[in-house]
Amino acid sequence: MPSQATSATACAATPHPLAGETAHQILASGGNAVDAAVAAMLTLSVVIQGSVGLGGYGGSLVVCLKDGSVAALNFDSHAPKAYRRELFAGKADAEVFGYLAISVPAVVAGLAEALRLWGTLSWAQASEHAIRIASEGFPVDAILKAQMETMAAGTDADSRQAMFPQGRTPEVGEIFVQRDLANLLQSLADEGPESFYRGDLPSRLCTHIQQHGGILSAEDFDYQPELVQPLHAHYRGLDLFTPPLPSGGLTTLQILKALNHFDIQGLRGREADYFHLFAEVAKLCWQDREAHSADPNFREVPVAQILSDERAADIAEQISSCANAAEKPKEAPGSSHTGNVVVKDAAGNMVSLTATQGGMFGSRVVIPGLGLVMGHGMSRFDSNPASPNAAQPGKRMCHNMSPLLALQNGGAHIGLGMPGGETIVTVTAQMLMSLVDFQMQPLDAVCRARVHVQSAEPLQVWNVEGDIRSELRRKGHSLLIKESIGGPCNALAVHPETGQITAASQGEEGSAIGL
Repeated sequence: MPSQATSATACAATPHPLAGETAHQILASGGNAVDAAVAAMLTLSVVIQGSVGLGGYGGSLVVCLKDGSVAALNFDSHAPKAYRRELFAGKADAEVFGYLAISVPAVVAGLAEALRLWGTLSWAQASEHAIRIASEGFPVDAILKAQMETMAAGTDADSRQAMFPQGRTPEVGEIFVQRDLANLLQSLADEGPESFYRGDLPSRLCTHIQQHGGILSAEDFDYQPELVQPLHAHYRGLDLFTPPLPSGGLTTLQILKALNHFDIQGLRGREADYFHLFAEVAKLCWQDREAHSADPNFREVPVAQILSDERAADIAEQISSCANAAEKPKEAPGSSHTGNVVVKDAAGNMVSLTATQGGMFGSRVVIPGLGLVMGHGMSRFDSNPASPNAAQPGKRMCHNMSPLLALQNGGAHIGLGMPGGETIVTVTAQMLMSLVDFQMQPLDAVCRARVHVQSAEPLQVWNVEGDIRSELRRKGHSLLIKESIGGPCNALAVHPETGQITAASQGEEGSAIGL
């Protein structure tokens, strides 16, 4: 069930009860927001390893420190240096499933760098809860059971045996123990997270991957996360911050900047008009995204132009003149196969941290003896060689993770994050608008009806009432009714007058905690 918590001291929103417990224990023992977020993400790497794990392809983080400064960390994977387009020719879904889909695993480096820069705990301290849960096990629920069945049916024999050494998937209610993963976590605690990228471990990983036709090599493990200046935009008097490309938040900020030109509060009670306006703005912003988004180390991207006041005004003018009509169908494959944690601590630090495998269980490759699920970063490149996001050796893939912070009067005010594939960038904008324009509580904001559209129709809708859907059709929209759009979403808000913190998580297993 969705979860909400309030506190005058500290709060966290996570997608799993065990991650919530971890964050609570870290904060209660004096750890700061980054400590709690990293420790909770390490716990998620055990209990929802299909969504995020130590072998995941990457993620991003934005943090507001107690002094009001804001920083971002991109820990994005990159294509193996041995990448050649012809290696994938004629191999259906080779970039999605199997050993060629594996790119450089970046999650360990990213979490370790976050602790080094802003945490107070060591890696060993932050990973204690994850080690214990992996070694002692946790009960399997029906959702995880179904995911495991899909994984077992769609992988190779070595990976199936590595993930399920008992020769079968565990039953609902059975305690799932991951001894190999626990040993790996303990090894990183003893030797330091840098051992994941140097010495025996990369050699062991790459030998197995290459024996099965993959191209990842030890040379690719010369990897460093990137401390970056976050993107910044204004919305209704708030300062918004999100990591830059190849993260996805550029589009979120562009949507919000364009909507600054409209009276959103005046659309209260007029849901069809609100969703119509949002959709038409989102289409134009997605056109910019598809035309330009790329690894900025490989291609110059006109970020300043995309986020300029002039471009926002131009989009608003096109919408006002109804210049952007519904177009040909295009559907986003958004999914919940990612993990996010949002935390605010007593000192005033706030962080939103997102990491992922990609799709559920990523490449569906598990390394024997390590219990390590490998992400499929190669699936996040565009297969069109002319695309700005086409793969090249050493190039980072564009992704959709868009952790977002909003500051008010120089202090942390709102933190947002979620999984959801390409729907992340639009739903994050809608969550912020729900909190700011519609003055909702975090729980209502993360559970509110939502829409998603890219550069063209259909307009995807979730939890939108029938009469509103009919009105949207009359406005020219082709609708695609979805069982979900993005999520489970996390939101955290600090009351500007009382300082009370409220955190909410949307998911069925969502866990919002307060001290």
